[in-house]
Amino acid sequence: MKRWKAVSLVFVISEIVASLGVWHGTPTDWRGLPLRFWHYEFWRLAYWIPLAGAACAILWAIWYFLLGRGRNSILLPLTLASSLLIEWVTSVIYWRALNIEQASFLGWASEFYYIGDHLVCWAMSLLISACVWLFWTHRKSSERAVRVHRLGRSG
Repeated sequence: MKRWKAVSLVFVISEIVASLGVWHGTPTDWRGLPLRFWHYEFWRLAYWIPLAGAACAILWAIWYFLLGRGRNSILLPLTLASSLLIEWVTSVIYWRALNIEQASFLGWASEFYYIGDHLVCWAMSLLISACVWLFWTHRKSSERAVRVHRLGRSG
């Protein structure tokens, strides 16, 4: 269960970093209060969280009822595919919820560019997060192996 919490955290971080990657800030000719990233990100998360929750429930059901608990190898590709689908669907819904003025104020020329930029930023942040996580777990397992080897020598 600890691993699933870490994976979920990586996906949430990737979602936020991807949004930061496509954020252009307040336009220079803007009049009024400056636009805030978190205002629009919370609005996007309002679409993302229910989709992610539904996908987690479906993946858990597939893992528990259909695959059996011992077959985890199929779960990683399913998780990656479903997370990509969640990002794409969230981006489409979010874009269509914006009116033309909001989208142009935020610096997005079209739905295609916004979704493409968001998915590229998401994939890059997910890849970097996964590499950091793999490095961290490899380092922890290497430290554990060194401790076990030292304990075996001293005995």
